Amino acid sequence: MMARMYVELDDFRQSAIIAKNEIVKSVRGKRFLASAILVAIVWALITLVPFLTGKGWDVLTLGDMLSSYLSYANMFVVLVVGLIGSVALVSEYEERTALILFTRPVKKTTIFIGKFLASFLLSALLLLAYYIGVVAMTLIYHQTIPLNLVESFGMCCCYIVAATGISFIFSAVMKRSSICIIFSILA
Repeated sequence: MMARMYVELDDFRQSAIIAKNEIVKSVRGKRFLASAILVAIVWALITLVPFLTGKGWDVLTLGDMLSSYLSYANMFVVLVVGLIGSVALVSEYEERTALILFTRPVKKTTIFIGKFLASFLLSALLLLAYYIGVVAMTLIYHQTIPLNLVESFGMCCCYIVAATGISFIFSAVMKRSSICIIFSILA
């Protein structure tokens, strides 16, 4: 019994190490930077468009403001998961690091869980940055933080889990990351 618990704890520790390494590798990569820039540009455009049209945010209700921002949340999930999550597995084969990784005494499920966790955390982090921008705007113009933002973020996190799962399916069977990204975004 004790040996089995040790194996499970060791698998969890190995998954955490794999997730940490995957996060570091992804944050240093171009895809994460492209995702972060995309989120920042779209947030800035949504914020600036009312001023460019001459209305400003003062005349819009809180519901209109939230609708303007949150209507793009689904698009962000698809694009961010497509850019970050869909290449998690295929990159191991493309960069030939899988030959080294799979010869180690680490279970494939442990590797999968670590990579899945890293993809989820990075995608959720970028989406959280977007939601923080939305919260800032609602505080500036309406002096309130609607509780449905928390609910919306929770639903987006569930969507991230589902989209990451679908992108991992493509990542497991494809041989090129560029094709995997396209299929993940289209799916």
